[in-house]
Amino acid sequence: MFKEKLIENIKTLTQQEIDYLSKNRYNLVEVCKHISLLETHYDEYTIKREWLHGFLGQSFSGNLQRAEKYMTEPDRLLEVLTIMTTRFSYPARPLLLLKATLQDNCATPVMLAYFLKVIKRRERYMNLFEGYMNKPKFNVGQIVQLRANIGVDAVIQKQKYYTTFRGCSRRSLAEARKKTFMVLSSDPPIEERVRAKIYSYHEKQGGCRYYKLLPIGEAKTYLVTEKFLKECRTQAVKDALK
Repeated sequence: MFKEKLIENIKTLTQQEIDYLSKNRYNLVEVCKHISLLETHYDEYTIKREWLHGFLGQSFSGNLQRAEKYMTEPDRLLEVLTIMTTRFSYPARPLLLLKATLQDNCATPVMLAYFLKVIKRRERYMNLFEGYMNKPKFNVGQIVQLRANIGVDAVIQKQKYYTTFRGCSRRSLAEARKKTFMVLSSDPPIEERVRAKIYSYHEKQGGCRYYKLLPIGEAKTYLVTEKFLKECRTQAVKDALK
Protein backbone atom coordinates (compact mmCIF):
# COMPACT_ATOMS: atom_id res chain seq x y z
CA MET A 1 0.00 0.00 0.00
CA PHE A 2 2.74 2.48 0.97
CA LYS A 3 4.75 1.59 -2.11
CA GLU A 4 1.87 2.34 -4.49
CA LYS A 5 1.20 5.70 -2.83
CA LEU A 6 4.87 6.67 -3.02
CA ILE A 7 4.96 5.75 -6.70
CA GLU A 8 1.84 7.83 -7.30
CA ASN A 9 3.51 10.89 -5.76
CA ILE A 10 6.78 10.28 -7.59
CA LYS A 11 4.99 10.19 -10.95
CA THR A 12 3.70 13.74 -10.41
CA LEU A 13 7.26 15.13 -10.44
CA THR A 14 8.72 16.81 -13.52
CA GLN A 15 12.35 16.30 -14.57
CA GLN A 16 13.10 19.85 -13.42
CA GLU A 17 11.75 19.05 -9.95
CA ILE A 18 13.73 15.80 -9.76
CA ASP A 19 16.90 17.70 -10.67
CA TYR A 20 16.09 20.20 -7.92
CA LEU A 21 15.67 17.42 -5.36
CA SER A 22 19.01 16.03 -6.49
CA LYS A 23 20.69 19.36 -5.70
CA ASN A 24 19.10 19.17 -2.24
CA ARG A 25 20.52 15.65 -1.81
CA TYR A 26 17.07 14.14 -1.28
CA ASN A 27 17.53 10.51 -0.19
CA LEU A 28 15.08 9.04 -2.75
CA VAL A 29 16.18 11.05 -5.76
CA GLU A 30 17.50 7.97 -7.58
CA VAL A 31 14.12 6.29 -7.06
CA CYS A 32 12.49 9.37 -8.59
CA LYS A 33 14.67 8.80 -11.68
CA HIS A 34 14.16 5.03 -11.74
CA ILE A 35 10.99 3.88 -9.94
CA SER A 36 12.00 0.24 -10.37
CA LEU A 37 14.65 0.75 -7.67
CA LEU A 38 11.81 0.87 -5.15
CA GLU A 39 11.25 -2.81 -5.85
CA THR A 40 14.87 -3.97 -5.88
CA HIS A 41 16.68 -1.79 -3.33
CA TYR A 42 14.17 -1.01 -0.58
CA ASP A 43 12.49 -3.34 1.92
CA GLU A 44 8.98 -2.88 3.29
CA TYR A 45 10.20 -1.28 6.54
CA THR A 46 12.18 1.40 4.69
CA ILE A 47 9.27 2.12 2.35
CA LYS A 48 6.86 2.46 5.27
CA ARG A 49 9.24 4.80 7.09
CA GLU A 50 9.57 6.94 3.98
CA TRP A 51 5.79 7.12 3.65
CA LEU A 52 5.34 8.12 7.29
CA HIS A 53 8.21 10.62 7.54
CA GLY A 54 9.64 11.38 4.09
CA PHE A 55 8.99 14.24 1.67
CA LEU A 56 6.97 12.18 -0.82
CA GLY A 57 5.03 10.42 1.93
CA GLN A 58 1.78 11.18 3.68
CA SER A 59 2.58 14.88 4.27
CA PHE A 60 3.32 15.55 0.57
CA SER A 61 -0.18 16.65 -0.46
CA GLY A 62 -0.58 18.93 2.58
CA ASN A 63 2.80 20.61 2.02
CA LEU A 64 1.99 20.97 -1.67
CA GLN A 65 -1.31 22.72 -0.92
CA ARG A 66 0.44 25.16 1.43
CA ALA A 67 3.15 25.74 -1.17
CA GLU A 68 0.59 26.52 -3.89
CA LYS A 69 -0.95 29.11 -1.58
CA TYR A 70 2.39 30.79 -0.86
CA MET A 71 3.42 30.71 -4.54
CA THR A 72 0.60 33.13 -5.35
CA GLU A 73 2.82 35.84 -3.81
CA PRO A 74 6.26 35.14 -5.34
CA ASP A 75 7.64 38.61 -4.57
CA ARG A 76 6.63 38.34 -0.93
CA LEU A 77 8.05 34.83 -0.75
CA LEU A 78 11.40 35.98 -2.14
CA GLU A 79 11.44 38.88 0.33
CA VAL A 80 10.85 36.49 3.24
CA LEU A 81 13.60 34.11 2.06
CA THR A 82 15.97 37.08 1.80
CA ILE A 83 15.16 38.08 5.37
CA MET A 84 15.79 34.50 6.48
CA THR A 85 19.24 34.38 4.85
CA THR A 86 20.28 37.51 6.76
CA ARG A 87 19.21 36.07 10.10
CA PHE A 88 21.54 33.06 10.03
CA SER A 89 25.34 32.95 9.87
CA TYR A 90 25.20 29.73 7.83
CA PRO A 91 21.84 29.53 5.98
CA ALA A 92 20.67 25.99 5.21
CA ARG A 93 21.29 24.63 1.71
CA PRO A 94 17.53 24.22 0.90
CA LEU A 95 16.97 27.90 1.78
CA LEU A 96 19.72 29.14 -0.54
CA LEU A 97 18.66 26.84 -3.39
CA LEU A 98 15.01 27.85 -3.19
CA LYS A 99 15.91 31.54 -3.10
CA ALA A 100 18.14 31.18 -6.16
CA THR A 101 15.44 29.24 -8.03
CA LEU A 102 12.85 31.92 -7.24
CA GLN A 103 15.19 34.63 -8.47
CA ASP A 104 15.52 32.71 -11.76
CA ASN A 105 11.70 32.42 -12.01
CA CYS A 106 12.00 28.63 -12.14
CA ALA A 107 10.44 27.66 -8.81
CA THR A 108 7.43 25.34 -8.63
CA PRO A 109 5.10 24.45 -5.72
CA VAL A 110 6.87 21.08 -5.37
CA MET A 111 10.19 22.85 -4.72
CA LEU A 112 8.61 25.04 -2.07
CA ALA A 113 6.84 21.99 -0.59
CA TYR A 114 10.23 20.33 -0.12
CA PHE A 115 11.50 23.44 1.67
CA LEU A 116 8.44 23.44 3.96
CA LYS A 117 9.09 19.79 4.82
CA VAL A 118 12.72 20.52 5.67
CA ILE A 119 12.11 23.56 7.88
CA LYS A 120 9.38 21.76 9.82
CA ARG A 121 12.26 19.96 11.57
CA ARG A 122 14.14 23.24 12.11
CA GLU A 123 12.14 25.32 14.54
CA ARG A 124 13.96 28.62 14.00
CA TYR A 125 13.49 28.45 10.24
CA MET A 126 9.81 27.60 10.53
CA ASN A 127 9.22 30.41 13.05
CA LEU A 128 10.85 32.94 10.73
CA PHE A 129 8.99 31.74 7.65
CA GLU A 130 5.54 31.75 9.25
CA GLY A 131 6.20 34.99 11.13
CA TYR A 132 7.00 36.93 7.97
CA MET A 133 4.72 35.22 5.44
CA ASN A 134 1.68 36.15 7.50
CA LYS A 135 0.45 39.73 7.31
CA PRO A 136 1.52 42.26 9.99
CA LYS A 137 -0.79 42.55 13.00
CA PHE A 138 -0.20 46.29 13.43
CA ASN A 139 -0.30 49.25 11.06
CA VAL A 140 1.94 52.29 10.81
CA GLY A 141 0.66 55.00 13.17
CA GLN A 142 -1.09 52.56 15.49
CA ILE A 143 -0.63 53.03 19.25
CA VAL A 144 0.66 49.96 21.08
CA GLN A 145 2.07 48.79 24.39
CA LEU A 146 4.26 45.87 25.47
CA ARG A 147 2.65 42.69 26.74
CA ALA A 148 3.24 41.76 30.38
CA ASN A 149 5.05 38.52 29.47
CA ILE A 150 7.68 40.18 27.26
CA GLY A 151 11.31 39.12 27.79
CA VAL A 152 14.65 40.75 26.99
CA ASP A 153 15.02 38.82 23.71
CA ALA A 154 11.87 40.46 22.33
CA VAL A 155 13.42 43.97 22.38
CA ILE A 156 16.64 44.08 20.39
CA GLN A 157 19.38 46.72 20.45
CA LYS A 158 22.60 47.32 18.55
CA GLN A 159 25.46 46.19 20.77
CA LYS A 160 28.15 48.70 21.64
CA TYR A 161 31.08 46.32 21.28
CA TYR A 162 29.64 43.87 18.72
CA THR A 163 28.38 44.20 15.14
CA THR A 164 25.13 42.45 16.06
CA PHE A 165 21.69 43.13 17.50
CA ARG A 166 20.92 41.33 20.74
CA GLY A 167 18.24 41.35 23.43
CA CYS A 168 18.12 44.44 25.62
CA SER A 169 19.08 44.62 29.29
CA ARG A 170 16.57 44.02 32.07
CA ARG A 171 16.79 47.67 33.04
CA SER A 172 15.98 48.81 29.50
CA LEU A 173 13.05 46.38 29.37
CA ALA A 174 11.69 47.64 32.71
CA GLU A 175 11.76 51.20 31.38
CA ALA A 176 10.14 50.21 28.07
CA ARG A 177 7.25 48.46 29.85
CA LYS A 178 6.11 51.82 31.22
CA LYS A 179 5.92 53.47 27.80
CA THR A 180 3.24 53.81 25.16
CA PHE A 181 4.46 53.56 21.56
CA MET A 182 3.51 54.55 18.04
CA VAL A 183 4.32 52.13 15.21
CA LEU A 184 6.73 53.75 12.75
CA SER A 185 7.26 50.74 10.49
CA SER A 186 7.10 46.96 10.25
CA ASP A 187 9.98 44.85 8.88
CA PRO A 188 12.53 47.66 9.35
CA PRO A 189 15.85 46.95 7.62
CA ILE A 190 18.36 45.52 10.11
CA GLU A 191 21.89 45.79 8.75
CA GLU A 192 23.61 43.45 11.19
CA ARG A 193 23.00 39.91 12.44
CA VAL A 194 20.32 39.41 15.06
CA ARG A 195 21.36 37.22 18.00
CA ALA A 196 18.05 36.81 19.77
CA LYS A 197 15.33 34.20 20.13
CA ILE A 198 13.10 33.65 17.10
CA TYR A 199 9.58 33.30 18.47
CA SER A 200 6.92 31.03 17.00
CA TYR A 201 3.87 32.38 15.18
CA HIS A 202 0.54 32.63 16.99
CA GLU A 203 -2.70 33.30 15.12
CA LYS A 204 -3.83 36.14 17.41
CA GLN A 205 -0.54 37.50 18.74
CA GLY A 206 1.65 37.26 15.66
CA GLY A 207 5.23 36.03 15.44
CA CYS A 208 8.86 37.10 15.20
CA ARG A 209 8.38 40.10 12.89
CA TYR A 210 10.06 43.27 14.19
CA TYR A 211 8.46 46.70 14.46
CA LYS A 212 10.17 50.03 14.80
CA LEU A 213 8.41 51.88 17.61
CA LEU A 214 8.60 55.45 18.90
CA PRO A 215 7.63 56.15 22.53
CA ILE A 216 5.09 58.96 22.76
CA GLY A 217 6.88 62.20 23.59
CA GLU A 218 10.40 60.77 23.07
CA ALA A 219 12.96 60.53 20.27
CA LYS A 220 14.64 57.15 20.90
CA THR A 221 13.16 54.29 18.87
CA TYR A 222 12.81 50.60 19.78
CA LEU A 223 12.82 47.37 17.77
CA VAL A 224 10.24 45.02 19.29
CA THR A 225 8.94 41.56 18.36
CA GLU A 226 5.33 41.48 17.12
CA LYS A 227 4.25 38.66 19.44
CA PHE A 228 4.75 40.85 22.50
CA LEU A 229 2.85 43.91 21.36
CA LYS A 230 -0.78 44.70 22.01
CA GLU A 231 -3.12 47.38 20.82
CA CYS A 232 -3.35 50.20 23.34
CA ARG A 233 -6.49 50.76 25.39
CA THR A 234 -8.46 53.89 24.52
CA GLN A 235 -7.77 55.60 27.86
CA ALA A 236 -4.05 54.85 27.63
CA VAL A 237 -3.95 56.40 24.17
CA LYS A 238 -5.67 59.56 25.46
CA ASP A 239 -3.28 59.78 28.41
CA ALA A 240 -0.24 59.32 26.16
CA LEU A 241 -1.35 62.04 23.73
CA LYS A 242 -2.07 64.65 26.41
